[in-house]
Order: sequence, then structure tokens, then C-alpha cells
Amino acid sequence: MHQPKRLRRIFGKKTLNGADLEAEFFDDELNRKVFLRVAKNCYLPGLKAISQGIAHHGFKCAISISGTLMEQSMEWCPEVIDLLDGLARSGRCEFVGQTYYHSLACLIDEKEFMQQAEMHRRAIKKLFGVDAATFKNTGHIYSNSIAEALCKMGYGNVIVDGSERLLSWRSPNYAYVAKAFPVKVLTRNYIQSDMVNFRFARPDRQVPGMAAKEFVDGLSRAEGDIVLIEFNLETFGEHFSKDVGAGDFLKELPIAFDGRDDIAVETPSEASNGLKPVGVVEIESAVSDADLEKDLSAWLGNDRQRYCFETVKYLRPIVETSNERMVRIWRLFTQSDNFQYMSAKGGGTGAIHAYFSHFDSPVEAFISMLWALTDFRQRLYAVADKRSRYFRMLYGELPEGHAFHFAAGFALPSEATARNLLELRDAVRTVRKEALAFHVMRGDLSKWTDEILGCIELATEFRKLEGKGGTSEELRKEMLDSINAAIIEAKRQLGDR
Repeated sequence: MHQPKRLRRIFGKKTLNGADLEAEFFDDELNRKVFLRVAKNCYLPGLKAISQGIAHHGFKCAISISGTLMEQSMEWCPEVIDLLDGLARSGRCEFVGQTYYHSLACLIDEKEFMQQAEMHRRAIKKLFGVDAATFKNTGHIYSNSIAEALCKMGYGNVIVDGSERLLSWRSPNYAYVAKAFPVKVLTRNYIQSDMVNFRFARPDRQVPGMAAKEFVDGLSRAEGDIVLIEFNLETFGEHFSKDVGAGDFLKELPIAFDGRDDIAVETPSEASNGLKPVGVVEIESAVSDADLEKDLSAWLGNDRQRYCFETVKYLRPIVETSNERMVRIWRLFTQSDNFQYMSAKGGGTGAIHAYFSHFDSPVEAFISMLWALTDFRQRLYAVADKRSRYFRMLYGELPEGHAFHFAAGFALPSEATARNLLELRDAVRTVRKEALAFHVMRGDLSKWTDEILGCIELATEFRKLEGKGGTSEELRKEMLDSINAAIIEAKRQLGDR
């Protein structure tokens, strides 16, 4: 269960000029509209059906709900929280951990990943009184390093996607263990799961009242020790309408298991406790459940996605020195949805991405994210700790997409690259006079030092040079004088000589 905090559709530096900074970036009017529709069509009837299955048929299940959806539920439909609390009190529903913001934190660094995971753990403990022992990462993203972080947090199990990319020739219907860490790896059977998630309304599944029984019959014929099935609750009533039987599936599923001695329903932790791992899962490069590739390309597959992600990643150490409000907004930027909206894949995969996006195109999603990050970055520079700001300007290493590349004209090769004040000084010393004149004339350097590097005083000095005459070497000298003055001031603020 997940609903994101959706970005506003922003074209240009557009602000609401309100007191709530978060509302300037995120569209709660749209979020409320979507949430209430999905709650009515899916969450309320779905959770009621599960509750009835537990009460009348001894059904068992697990639920993973993002922190952003918990927030929306508490604000706009507390009945969702009440139903989840009832499931928790039944003792037959396990609450599975994830990152609070359903984010890509695991790709930023271990510390941020663990902090967002602990935020989620505390939230479900506070709301439902349960401790999470099993973890499911955003998009089932998994690698050896993620297993290490989960081990440090005390998780005993992790749910991952049982694709060939992870398991090769091995079956997902067994328990495995992480490489070098005592974390059991439970692999989702994506073929059986997607029979419902994506192919519920197939023409050969139109016999009323038979879908759940047919599905359970298929599970009972599967070879192995365990068949881990995962549904998106929005499948039932949102992705597929009640007209094709989706509304009745969750009601019929517990009944379909009644009276069978060939198959048992258990929570992930129960299943894990009763199973001995048959092998080790080792994966250095992260895998996921996303798209046909089962890699990170759903979120980081094109230059626009990577540019925005590198910006978010670069801002983290600065955010740490600001305040709680800025940290929360930055973490909302780490939501995986923000990057998935920018995916430009075609075919059926592209259609799925477009279905979930509130933007008209991946380019619109990119523009909105870019302007939001640009605005946020300027506000962040204003409130961040002074030492952090000067250290970043002097010694920081900007991502490649944000570094300044000197060239003597359009489409000409780069002569030098600058990621901080020291590298900028070296570049200005060595590049050809044509490159200096080209960038000063266009105002490139003043804009970069202001909006990217955050050195407002140096940007002001560069702007003075843009309309000033003189020879190229005089221009170089004045630029170097201004850069050296900025370096001296930065070192003074840091207490360096």
C-alpha cells in the first residue's frame, strides 16, 4: 500500500508565497483527491475483505504500507488506520518494514537508508503496536550491501523479487540466505503474483466466482517449499474494476483455501521460521522487480532521471546541517515515484509508467522536478550551516551533470571542468581566452556560481565583468582576483589558513 506526495506541476520558478514551504512543492489538493478515490475503491473494501477472511476463515497475510500513505490516511480517512489496527490486533497479519518515504534512499547511502527504514519501523510501532521483522525495499531493490544494512538493523528476513536476474536457474519457491549475513531471503514468485497484479482481466478468467479458486489451484500445483505472493491492494477496484471480478477476489481468496490440506497460508515470518535455506543469494549490482529489465532503469534509466537523482544525492550533506523542515522536504524528493515519472520507456512498460503519473509527459515531470530542486537548493543554501556551505564551495565535488565545463563555443570539446572554487581557479588560469570570453559574454559563470555553487558574492563580481570591456588577459586577471578573494573568505570562515 503506497501513495506518494506528488510534486506540483511547475514550469519556471513559480511559488505560492505561503507560510508552508512543503505546500509550495507538493500538491496536496491532488494528493487528497487521488487518495480519497483509491480509499473508496480499494483500501476500505480491500481491508474489510481481508478482515472478514481472518475472522471467518483463519486467513493470514502481511501488509507493507508506506509512511506517506499512513500520513494521508490519518488526515483524510482515519478508517483506513482503524482497519489496519484491527488487522494488527488479530495477530494474523504481519506488518512488513520499508523506507518511510518509499524512496531510493538505499542508492544514496547506508546511513540515509537506515534512518528512513527506522522512521517507518517507529511509525508502525506507534500506530499499530507491532515490530517489523521482515523488510521489503522500494521496488524490491536488493543487493549484498542492502542485506548488510538490514542485518545491522536487526531484520531477520527480506522480501525480494524472485526473477532470473537474481536467482538464475534457481526456483523462487524456496528460502535462501544473504551472502555473509544472517538474513533470510524470501523471493516473490513474480509469475504467480502478476497473474493477478497485471493479468486479472484476461479473457480466459471471466467465469464469475472462479478466479480465486483457479488461482489457489495453481498455487497448490507449484513445486517447492513456499510460494510467496504479493498483490498491490490497488489492483482490486482501481487498476481493475469490479466489473471484471476484481472486487470479489479478496473476499473469495480466504474461502478458496478452506478445507485444503495440500497448502497452508502463513505470514512471511512464520514461513521463514519453518524453512531451512537451500542456498545463498549473492548480488553486487542492485536488482529490482521493475519493468522487464529487473534493474534500476525504471528510476535511473535516462539522463534526466540521473541528473535529478545526482542533485538530490549531492544536497544530502548540506540538508543535514539545516533544519527538520528542510530534511523532510528533501526526503520527499527521494520518493521513487518522482523518478519513475521521468521514465521515457516505450511499449507496455511506458504505458504502465504513464498510468501512474500525474504529468502529461516524462519531460514535464523532469521540468517540474528540476525547478523544484533549483528553488529548494537556493532556500537550503540560505538556511544551511555556514561551515557546511563554505566547505562545499571550497572542497566539495559536484556531480558531473552540475560541474562547469569550459568550452570556446557551442559543440566544441570541453577544455576544463570545475566542481568547486579551487578547481574553478585552476580552470580559469589554464583555459584559452576564447573560452573565458565565451562564458562571460553569455553569463554562464555568474549563473553557475550563484545557482549551483551557491557563492553569491562571486556571482555578483562575475556579473560586473559581463558588460565590461578590456583585453582577454585583463578579464582573466580580474576573474582570478575575484576567485582568490572568494577562496580566502571561505578559508577564513572555516578557520583554515
